[in-house]
Amino acid sequence: MVGEGTVVAVLDPYLVGAAREAEERGAEVVRTLFPVGVDGTARFVGDVVAATGGVTSEGPAPGGCGRRWSTCAPGSAARGCSSRGFGMEIPLARFLANAGAVVLEVGTPRLEKRFLGVELSALGSDVDVVEAPDWRAQLGRIEAARPDVVVAGPGLFVPLVARGHLCRSSVDVLALDPRGYEGARRVLALFARTFERAEALDALNL
Repeated sequence: MVGEGTVVAVLDPYLVGAAREAEERGAEVVRTLFPVGVDGTARFVGDVVAATGGVTSEGPAPGGCGRRWSTCAPGSAARGCSSRGFGMEIPLARFLANAGAVVLEVGTPRLEKRFLGVELSALGSDVDVVEAPDWRAQLGRIEAARPDVVVAGPGLFVPLVARGHLCRSSVDVLALDPRGYEGARRVLALFARTFERAEALDALNL
């Protein structure tokens, strides 16, 4: 039974309600990054193991994740790209930023700062985080910024594609299961394919 002496780790931002209830019952909720991306996974594992009194080679030490990043070869495709993500979870935005992308904005239906504080600190103040964004304002900001790629929810995906934006559906990204080291590889490979196909189409001069 969840209660005093129980250590709880949250795998997904949408489980913060369960985390809140566990905390009210006396459980210890580990405040850490979500296991999305290389650095996030290492930090998550290290913090959870530490909270349970164990020891692990994983951890958030600067540069300590280099060997993990080196296994994600497609990561170079994300470097230097500007992205504007809506419907994209904050941990995913943090991961893309760590991979070298310039993330302009992240939209989220609800911002649970109590449980997302570590994520927001890791994401940094340069990224605009918009809670319950208005879709008309979103379209205007995207048109003004003209990012290299947009990660959009189903409601904005078709209008953005019709306006000539390179897009990936947030549903497609989340369906990959971006958690863990293999999830990081899958996400980076998805963006690599996205840019490769766009370049191939541009070369056709249609």
